[in-house]
Formats: sequence, structure tokens, C-alpha cells
Amino acid sequence: MQSGLRRRDDDAGAARVYRSARAPDLEVDPAARGSGIAAFQIVGSFGAADNQPERKALDVAALLLLFAGPVALAWRDRIPLVALG
Repeated sequence: MQSGLRRRDDDAGAARVYRSARAPDLEVDPAARGSGIAAFQIVGSFGAADNQPERKALDVAALLLLFAGPVALAWRDRIPLVALG
């Protein structure tokens, strides 16, 4: 219905312009990404728990749970079919 409003060649260079404006895809090692996320989570958890009234200290089980998430993400990125399982 509205196909006659714009010329057909108006969008000819749109894909090229879009691709050139995008940032390049960065390849980050899954283990490095997981380590960074784990460090952020653990340091953030200790920082959030600092000076909180009636707080309980983070124990080994809490630290293992904080570490399990980034390990699962790294595992999923490295071998996705096995991780989905």
C-alpha cells in the first residue's frame, strides 16, 4: 500500500552503514570472563555485607555458591552441548 512513497534504492547502503557503525565483536576467553564475574561477585558480596546490622559471615557454602555461577557460565560457553545436557 505504501510502497510507492519511497524509492526502491533508498535502503541500498543501509546494511553496509549499519555494519560499519557496530563495534567489533570481542572474543573473550570463557575462563577469563568467568574469573572476572566470580571476582566481582565475591568482592561485591563481602562489600555489601560489611557494616550491615545482624549480618552473618559468608561461609564456605556461600562462597562455593557464588563461585558456581561463573563456573557454569564458563562451562556453558566452552562446551554448550554438554552443559545443556
